[in-house]
Amino acid sequence: MGEAQEIIKHVALKRRSESSSLFFVACSLLHDVLFCMSMCAAIKIEDYFTLDNISEVYDKRIRSKSGRGIDRTSVVDFDKDAEGHFEVIRRKCTNSTYRFSPYLQRLILKGPKKFPRSISIPTVRDKIVLSILNSVLQDAFPDSVKRELPNVKVRNLAKALNKSNGARSLHRVDVEAYYDNIDHEQLFSELDSSDLASEFLTLIRRAVRNPTVPEGYHREDRQNYANKDGKGVPQGLPISNVLAEIYLKDTDEVLEKLCFHYDRYVDDIVALTDPEVDFEGVCQSALKDKDLGLNTDKSDFCCKDECTIYLGYTISGSDISVRQSTLEKHLHSISMMFVRLKRDLCASPFRVRALRSAPNLMF
Repeated sequence: MGEAQEIIKHVALKRRSESSSLFFVACSLLHDVLFCMSMCAAIKIEDYFTLDNISEVYDKRIRSKSGRGIDRTSVVDFDKDAEGHFEVIRRKCTNSTYRFSPYLQRLILKGPKKFPRSISIPTVRDKIVLSILNSVLQDAFPDSVKRELPNVKVRNLAKALNKSNGARSLHRVDVEAYYDNIDHEQLFSELDSSDLASEFLTLIRRAVRNPTVPEGYHREDRQNYANKDGKGVPQGLPISNVLAEIYLKDTDEVLEKLCFHYDRYVDDIVALTDPEVDFEGVCQSALKDKDLGLNTDKSDFCCKDECTIYLGYTISGSDISVRQSTLEKHLHSISMMFVRLKRDLCASPFRVRALRSAPNLMF
């Protein structure tokens, strides 16, 4: 719409120079506004779900990933009839008949006495569709695309803390079960107000409402896993993060106006305000409007800033270091990669013999 506004402005100036009649200027401007609005078409599904674009998304974003969905189809299996799959995606997405397979549930342990995090794994074909939808959402909501890495956010916070020199109040806020409590009605209302074509909106609704099922799932049990309360966005999908950003965009705008420094990374908010600002009350009210709440165990208002922990980093004055528990998690994750690699290699005798023949390789 920004381009259309420039056209309208140009036309208005031109009309004003052609005639001094305000009535003529108003009528001509109204005509041109209506014309420009008709030319500003919605973001069309045919522009994204072309065979060339589907193939490119698969090659660049999906092909190198080994995760399998509920159908247990690998990229190797998918490649055997890739062109056929691409045509099915194109045809069914453009005529609004595409249906997602149930997502496969993967549980990520978070530690003792904590509920595991549920990650949803789509099939290879669904990953392609969801990746394209991610691009569509980023184009439709560019302000909701967070491009800053966590370490950049941490450095920005450290600079703000040093600049405030203890004169401002530090607040750390954690949103309670954020992804699980995103309200579908509010989310879809935000999406409906965009320039997205109805076919895109239909696909996104189906993707968000699609059930996540465990290993050993049987099709006749699908209704047992259906989302019946109208809340939650599955974690782990290509569209999960951008939808979460779109949902809290208005909340960010409300809170940021009160702050000397404000930042949010998914469900983790950090803010610096003047001492007289009731940030806790405003924050609770803003989140309540979105049917969300505070995680009181992790939220801390007007806390001390001598040693601040944010996104796995510790900030102490001008020093920034990786938190010890974060470092241990990463080391454990790396070691588990080698464990899985050795297990997979041992399951393939031919590959083991080939690798053992290579010099300087140890198991």
